[in-house]
Amino acid sequence: QDLEENLRILSSQKSKLKDLGDSFDIPKLEEKLKNLEAETTNPSFWEDSQKSNTVLSKIKNIKGKCQKYRDLENEINNTIELVDLLKMEYDEELALEMTKDIKKIEKDLEKFEIEGNDKNYFVNLTNHTLKYLNTVFE
Repeated sequence: QDLEENLRILSSQKSKLKDLGDSFDIPKLEEKLKNLEAETTNPSFWEDSQKSNTVLSKIKNIKGKCQKYRDLENEINNTIELVDLLKMEYDEELALEMTKDIKKIEKDLEKFEIEGNDKNYFVNLTNHTLKYLNTVFE
């Protein structure tokens, strides 16, 4: 593959990641994360262990999704910089690293998309199934 083709692939990956970030509303999730973390500083927060466990679980999930998004964003940008370096001065070892990085990003991007959509898919499927069963057994 030539370097321009790799740049097109990376550009496509960057665009896909942005679309996923928009669909997951990453900025809103990051804001929600700040608010949930602020809740944990309230002294009364720990009095209700069930509520505190629920909030801590939400924090963990949101933080994980946001971190994966930011990590992918950094990987893509770093690999684009690597391609730019290779365009200035080609190096076989760096070219191999770039190829590995692009393949890894593709796998990570697919995984991120599946993990992000999985929960929504099953919630929607479950709701749809329940509605269907209610109409069947009425």
